[in-house]
Amino acid sequence: YQWATQYPKMVENIVAMCAHAQTSGHTHVFLEGMYAALTSDLNWNNGKYEDQPNAGKTTMAMTWAGWALGQNWFREKLYLKDGYKTPQEVLDKLWRTIYYKRDANDLLAMIRTWQHHDISDNDVFKGNLEEALSSIEANVVLMPGINDLYFPPEENLQEVKYLKKGSVEIIPSNYGHYAGAGKCKEDLDLVNNQIPIRECMAADLPLVVDHWRYFAGVIRAEEGSVAEISNSEYSYHIPEPLGVVGQIIPWNFPLLM
Repeated sequence: YQWATQYPKMVENIVAMCAHAQTSGHTHVFLEGMYAALTSDLNWNNGKYEDQPNAGKTTMAMTWAGWALGQNWFREKLYLKDGYKTPQEVLDKLWRTIYYKRDANDLLAMIRTWQHHDISDNDVFKGNLEEALSSIEANVVLMPGINDLYFPPEENLQEVKYLKKGSVEIIPSNYGHYAGAGKCKEDLDLVNNQIPIRECMAADLPLVVDHWRYFAGVIRAEEGSVAEISNSEYSYHIPEPLGVVGQIIPWNFPLLM
């Protein structure tokens, strides 16, 4: 989103997975709770701590745990597939110490950055989100997870109204914010089936045409040359093929490759 609004002529395609153009009020409130949880640790000392405020990190993590994967993940007991026997075991083994290796001030900076996210908060759009979205020239596919508590589909459905070339493809995942991130085959299949069609039509195929046109011109333009160095010496420039070239074909631009 951000690059497409700042440099609309440079960005041709966007696939925004589990993301919004502006942090919602609901998410802002959630994040403020996380900030308060971390800084409640007595070791916090207004950011001038000598030892990491790990008690505050644990409080934050235990609260955050219910948001990341969402209700369906617990309701369907998908934690069993990840090796956890109960929801309490998810808390104890996965979340309790998950932030211990991260600096507390870094975590708080992440929270504040997230809270202030707004692609229209700059001198160009001056807080007008609709104008910022309307300025995007790229083909845009918004792919929210249906159970993502951070970035629910409702905001994307509002954003797409102002996009010139946008669509919304909701991922019907039970993995909350982790929708489409490889947690299950169904999520991956949906993402892989949606993105390539659009990329092929909007990027891969046009680039293939440009590719062939360019090299067709190169064939005509590339010629050898001869330079006379002296009466008995000449310098010959003769282009010759180097031989076989190997290449790994990516899934997203197979035609161009």
